[in-house]
Amino acid sequence: MLGAGPTQPTRVEVELENSSYIEGRGVRHTHWDVQVNDAWVPIDELRGIPQVEADPELWLAPDVDQRRVIPPGCQYRITYVPRLPLGTKVRKRVSKPREDARHDSSAATLKAALGGASLPRKLPLAVKITEYRVTGVNALEPLPELEGKPPKKR
Repeated sequence: MLGAGPTQPTRVEVELENSSYIEGRGVRHTHWDVQVNDAWVPIDELRGIPQVEADPELWLAPDVDQRRVIPPGCQYRITYVPRLPLGTKVRKRVSKPREDARHDSSAATLKAALGGASLPRKLPLAVKITEYRVTGVNALEPLPELEGKPPKKR
């Protein structure tokens, strides 16, 4: 067809990284879900998705894929590279210790607040969930934030 521009691909590659980093007095976890029909499916449960797992034995060098290197403070990092249809919704979930919990680090204060009970094993978490729409190769457009709790995973 004359005058027609290049056609847009119907599926594009995006990089979604599940990871865990030591941060302050806790750990920041990042996980991705993909919307499949009406369900949110964790990216690591989808079959046949290419992935790059970071290796603690690798050092950053010009010939090494940066996705294979574990940066300082990182416990694990797996980059998934699915080919998704344009318009697919993906969701990023980041959990980390709450800021207000970090500032009060006194064991005596915590024990008093708990009425003398034993100290909690983990600090309370702050969770931020952001939804995106796939708009191109490694291009995600953030969607407006939803009020209330997100739907449960399948």
